[in-house]
Amino acid sequence: MLGNQTLLLNTSSGIWASSENAIAAECLTPEHSRMPGIARWARGWQQEVVLNANTIETTAEQYNSLIIEKTLVDRAQADPRFLQFFPSSELTAAWTNPGTRPTFTHKAVTHP
Repeated sequence: MLGNQTLLLNTSSGIWASSENAIAAECLTPEHSRMPGIARWARGWQQEVVLNANTIETTAEQYNSLIIEKTLVDRAQADPRFLQFFPSSELTAAWTNPGTRPTFTHKAVTHP
């Protein structure tokens, strides 16, 4: 893949991806995000995913990588609106950053 390196896992709950291409699981399905502006931005700019955008010089490659990740992974069992994507640098809620609480987090990947 292009963009940031992606780790794919096949677990009892299905296929997972982990990469630095996005900062939250909802970035792969931004239409379900409750974070201020995410769904509206994705819809307004006609973007299927929301990038981490830490590789500005290769934005198109990073976008393509995230689309591939979205295509390969399964839906989350806890909430099928979201995909089994675990960001390697996940956004976490903090009182210092109001409005940046993720809509959905996996917390962990388990495999019995």
